[in-house]
Order: sequence, then C-alpha cells, then structure tokens
Amino acid sequence: MAVNLLELTKSAITPEIISKLSGLLGENSSNTQSAIKLTLPAIIGILVNKSSSDEGASEILKLIKDNGFGGNLLSNLDTSLMDKNKFFSIINSATGTLSSLFGEKLKETTNLISKDSGVSSNSSSSLLGFLAAIVMSLIGKQITGNGMNSNSLSGLLSGQKSYLAGLIPSGLAGILGLAGLNKISANIKEYKDKSTEAEKSGFKKLLPWLLIGLGAILLFFLWKSCNKETVSVKPKVDSVKAEVKKRIEQTYIAAPKTGDALMDSLTGTRKFITKALPDGTEIIIAENGAEAQLLKFIEDKNISAVDSWISFDRILFETDKATLRPSSEYQGKNVVAILKAYPDVNLKIGGYTDNTGIPQANLKLSQARADAVMNALIKNGIDATRLKAEGFGEQFPVASNDTPEGRERNRRVDVRISKK
Repeated sequence: MAVNLLELTKSAITPEIISKLSGLLGENSSNTQSAIKLTLPAIIGILVNKSSSDEGASEILKLIKDNGFGGNLLSNLDTSLMDKNKFFSIINSATGTLSSLFGEKLKETTNLISKDSGVSSNSSSSLLGFLAAIVMSLIGKQITGNGMNSNSLSGLLSGQKSYLAGLIPSGLAGILGLAGLNKISANIKEYKDKSTEAEKSGFKKLLPWLLIGLGAILLFFLWKSCNKETVSVKPKVDSVKAEVKKRIEQTYIAAPKTGDALMDSLTGTRKFITKALPDGTEIIIAENGAEAQLLKFIEDKNISAVDSWISFDRILFETDKATLRPSSEYQGKNVVAILKAYPDVNLKIGGYTDNTGIPQANLKLSQARADAVMNALIKNGIDATRLKAEGFGEQFPVASNDTPEGRERNRRVDVRISKK
C-alpha cells in the first residue's frame, strides 16, 4: 500500500495537539489549523522536489540520520507539548533542516504563511520547524522500518506527487518553484475533511426538496402580487457599491510614523488597523501584532488561564542597555489602553537575551529590560499590583543562536496574561 505522508502527518496532529500548539504559540486554534494546512503540503512538496536528484535524496537521508529523526518524536508528541522547553528544542533541532530545504526562501515562506493564516511571523516560523520535524520523523520511521537507501527514499517521495495535486497554495508554490506539483491530475479528495464530504452529500440529497419548497414560495408571492398594484423599486446600486468600497478602503491604515528609522523600517510594510476597545478607546495596531494577539486571548472566553507568551514586536532598546527607545511608547500606550479597557486583566512581562556574552550579565540585562517595560506601563496609569516582571537571560530561545537572525529573535521582551 502506498504511503501518504500528508495523511500520516495529519493523523498525528490531532485536535488536542492543535489546541496545545495554539496555547504555546499564543494563537487561536482556527488560525493555527489554517497555518498547518498551508505549511504541510509545502514542506512535503519541497522534499519531493529536492529528492528528484540523487544528490538531493542523499542530502535528505543525511539530514534525517544526523538530526535523529527516527520516529521517537511521534510517540512523545503530547509530552513534548506539555513543556515549552521541549517544544522549542524540537524547533531548534529542525533549524538546519529548514535552512537546507528552504534556503534563502525561508523568511519569505514564513511571512507568506503568517499573512495567509493570520498567525504571527514568529508562530509561523515555529510551526514550520515543528511540522518539518514531524514530517522528517515520519520519513525516518519509514527508512528504519524498510531499510531504505537514497534511491528507495527518492521513490517514496516521488510517490507523494499525486497526493499534493492542487494543495500547495499558489503563492507558496510560486516562491518555492512547486507550481508543477499543483498541475498533476490526481484525486484531491485525499486531503479533504470527511465532514465536508458528508455535508456535500447531505446537501445533494436535500437539494430537490429545497427546490420544490422554493418553487412553492415563489408561486405564492406571484399569486399575491397579482392582487396588488405593482410598485417600482429602484435599488441604489451605486450608493451601495460606494459604501462597500469606502469600508474596504478604510480597513487598513498607514503605519504610524515614529521618526525612529529602525522602528519605521520594521513597521513600514505591515498592515495596520484601528481597533475599538470596550470602553470606547480606539487604538492603531498591526493586524497580527502583539496587541492583536493579546486581545485574542483576552476576548476568547474558552481560555481560562493563559500560559503562552507573546513577543512585543514594536519595543526597542538602546544597544546593550535597558533604556527604551522613544518609539517604543506607541506599543506601550496601546497595552496601557488595553489594560484600562479590561481592568481584570493582569500581565507578566519576561525579558530574554541571546547566548552571547556572560550568562549572569545577560540575566541582569533581561531583568532590567522587563522592569523597564513594566515601569513604563505603571508610569502611564496601570496599577503596579497588576504587573510582574522577570528576566530569563538566555533561557527559552525561540530560534537558533547560531545565526544573526536567530540571535535577534531571541533578544526580546514577551508578555503573557496571568489573570483575566
């Protein structure tokens, strides 16, 4: 029987796994599920493409063996998501794999998944690493169980083409050079949810009866209209179109200019919206930014306690100092407004560094930076009893410290809801 990696991976990622993932990443389950659906075909598609050459198949085999992707991850998936350290350890173990598979397209891929699914770019990056580790572990299990070499591995991956037909989003397919996989004629039903198929089947059975009922209603109104004077109704199509167009144009607004070249370069390409808070205050926030994620957690009544961290994405410090740059006040004041609109919410702020330098000095700097953010919120009217700050130094990295980009991501200040 042919192996369908897509279905095997989907089977491993149960609703419970998605829920735990969402909690760890600070995302809602719907957006996380959407990101997974976008990411999985792209990962398998990249592997299929790479394995088309002997050299590429050998490289995949080496990645699996060198990184220990032998299937153990699959049997401990639930346990791995109980501990944030274990979760990010999995992601870190996949860093080299992602670099090898996606190369210079990695960041562009991450950003596109973030944009299309609604998760943050950090969450998109973490999901990409986590899902790559699962897929590679599934392949590793096949290799171990069947004694496969590079040639048989190439055959296994080549056989995935029919399962991927039409499933790789066109944007990702274009970036990654996988458009050809979408054109293969195949049974696309492999990837559809059975519930959707059942709904379609049920709808087809009901359709004749719905049409009969609709026809009866139309006949009734026609009969009624024969006994009434015809009234001419002239729809105001143009005015409706104008109103719809106006609303669409108002959906996104320009990013606030801070005068800080670094901050403005970080926000210049992002989409900003106006968000109305329950007390009537309006704030300008990035569509998938820290404030948006914070509000998702606060407003989601299904979450009673939150143990997931959200990274501030518009907080900057002077180099090697705990001094906030003035441009950071925009995000800081937004958080103040959110806390005032939701007076029952308490926050914990965490400071982090990369692993360069002296660990003790890093711990001290991370504490000072967490304190600086907390004190800025207190200065703007938030009761100190609602806030806590803790520095974690180089602990809990969210990316590899082996690259400048990874170290930059690890130098951060996070926030989580401790009470709501």
